[in-house]
Amino acid sequence: MILVAYNSSYQSLDQLRGKTFALSSPSSLDDITLRLVAAQLGWGKNYTAVYVNTLTAQAAAVIAGKIDATLFDYWRAIPFVTSQQLRALYIANQTWPIQVVVARDDFIQHHPSEIKRFLADLYKLDLQWYSDPNPTTYYMVKYFRFSASEAQSLRVAQKYSTTPAQAVIVKSQIQQALQALASSGGIPSNSTKIPLIQFYTDQFTS
Repeated sequence: MILVAYNSSYQSLDQLRGKTFALSSPSSLDDITLRLVAAQLGWGKNYTAVYVNTLTAQAAAVIAGKIDATLFDYWRAIPFVTSQQLRALYIANQTWPIQVVVARDDFIQHHPSEIKRFLADLYKLDLQWYSDPNPTTYYMVKYFRFSASEAQSLRVAQKYSTTPAQAVIVKSQIQQALQALASSGGIPSNSTKIPLIQFYTDQFTS
């Protein structure tokens, strides 16, 4: 979520082209997300990233008018939005998974049944998280200052992620993420030349 000060004059995302963004650190999720959004909008590198290390510092810099905008995930943005300190200008929808399961090639080759069992258990946990509103709502309200209705809306919106039939490898997003990581110095620049198939397996998507 791209945020500006609540009383800011910015009303559209295009107005932030060439402006300053408070980010936590190089190659962080907010840094990568901004690079992807900038690429999608055709901005290129026409903005200035200012790394301030912490979420609190990001919010403070924008609220004080020292920086034009910042990026938070939805959960961390809500308290600042509901308290009218920051205002959401744009929600960056990325088709990224909530969890990424990583394993060595040799383990995948020799223990596929164990991976399948692990994925099945992970699915059950996700299903319980999104299908039982009581503990989920309690967690969001207590730790992220959501209202009960806001917690319910997010829980319903994310419920699709627990449907196994919708499991899919989004190759274009993997490629974009690699390019953004490489351009930010998070991974070696030549990593983008490695065949994409080496970064994932579709062995367990069906």
